[in-house]
This record gives sequence, C-alpha cells and structure tokens, in this order.
Amino acid sequence: MEKIDKLEKLLRTCSYAELSVEQRREISEYVNSEEEYESMRLVNQHLESENSRSLPLAPSPEVLKRIKGHVRSTSSVGLWNWLSLPVPTYATAAIAIAVGVGCWWAGSSRKPQPTLVEKTERIVDTVYLSSRPDTIFIDRVVYIPKKEAAVAGVTDIGNQPTVPTSRGISMKEKEELERLLVSGLR
Repeated sequence: MEKIDKLEKLLRTCSYAELSVEQRREISEYVNSEEEYESMRLVNQHLESENSRSLPLAPSPEVLKRIKGHVRSTSSVGLWNWLSLPVPTYATAAIAIAVGVGCWWAGSSRKPQPTLVEKTERIVDTVYLSSRPDTIFIDRVVYIPKKEAAVAGVTDIGNQPTVPTSRGISMKEKEELERLLVSGLR
C-alpha cells in the first residue's frame, strides 16, 4: 500500500527524467518503461483535473431508458416470479395468524342452527303361534305323519317311525327329539 501511495505522489510531482535511480527501482514493480510512466502520469493529471471541476456524475435520461428497456426484455414478469421471492419468517407467521383469526371470527359470527331430533319409541311386538309346528329341522326337513290316538291324550311312541339322520346322535339327543315330537302331536 505504501508503494502505491509513493507511486501516486511521484506521478503527481515528477516526470520520469526527474526520478532518481533509487525511485526508478522502487516503481519498477509497477512501471516497465519511460513511456508507460509518462502515460500513467498523464492519466493521473486528467483524473485530478476532472475531479476538480466537480461535475455531477448523473447519466442522461436516455441511458436510464435503455437500461429499463433491456431489463424488461430479458426478465419475465408474472405471478410465479412474485411467489418465488424470499419472505421473512415473521411475515409468514403474521399471515398464518391473520388467516387463523379470520377463520375463527368468520366461524364464530354465525349462529348455529338448532338440530331437530325426532324421538321415536321402540315398540316390541310379540307374535304368538296358534298351532305348534310339526316340522323339526336337523340337517334337512323331516316330515312325520300325525297318527290318531285311540284314546285322547295317549300316544304310542313305539309305533312311530324313527327319524333318519345324516350324522350320528346320542341316545340322550334321540330321547329329547322323540319327546319334542310327541308334545308337538298333541
């Protein structure tokens, strides 16, 4: 940094012919020849003269129009560009809270409609059979013909045919079945 400051000071004050051997050695890192040094000195003098005038450095209106036209032609403006912009976390949280409060307010401002419920009583009907059934279901329907008894209320069980079954039944089940058949015949 110090060497650059020295170079600038020398460019302002001395020409290349006025420089000593030691000064030429110091600036040799930045300047290779006398012509290069003189051109740098000339550029430095022009810059200083321009800065002394202190003209406003504003571009002409045409430059601004050209820049805006170039930006419009190269970038596409649309809804998706606005959605892709980064949004701060606090703004996202504020939007979520605002939507939640708005939904709550909209829901609570409506008065609920009463729901009408019609109560019905359960009615239980009882069905009575006028006669006892004469059919017993085991594996298939078995019809047993009804025999007339000589004496009312007395039935001979031994004369009735046995019930054929597809599966074997125990003696207890057989006796129960015969008892049911006899009571059904009455």
